[in-house]
Amino acid sequence: MNAKILIVFSVLLTISIANEECGENEEWRNGGDCDGCSFKDWIIEQGMPCGAPAQEQCLCIKGFMRDESKKCIPADECPAPDPAAAIDPSG
Repeated sequence: MNAKILIVFSVLLTISIANEECGENEEWRNGGDCDGCSFKDWIIEQGMPCGAPAQEQCLCIKGFMRDESKKCIPADECPAPDPAAAIDPSG
C-alpha cells in the first residue's frame, strides 16, 4: 500500500515539474543561471555557460537573454556592457 502511495506521489511531482510555467520567451529546462545580458560577452568569449551549477528552471530560449527587468529579450537588443561594471562570472 505504501509503495502505491509513493508511486502516485512521484508521478504527480514529475507532472508538476514538467508543466512548470515560464514567462514569455522562456522555457523550463536544465541549465545554469547566466542567461542575462551582463553575461553575453563572457559567454561568447568562453564558448560555454557560466554561474551556478545547472538545475531545472525557467531560462531564456535560444537567441534571447534576460535584461535588467528580468525579461527575456533578443540577445542583439542587450545594452552595450559598461566596462566599469563588468562582472567576472568565474569568481
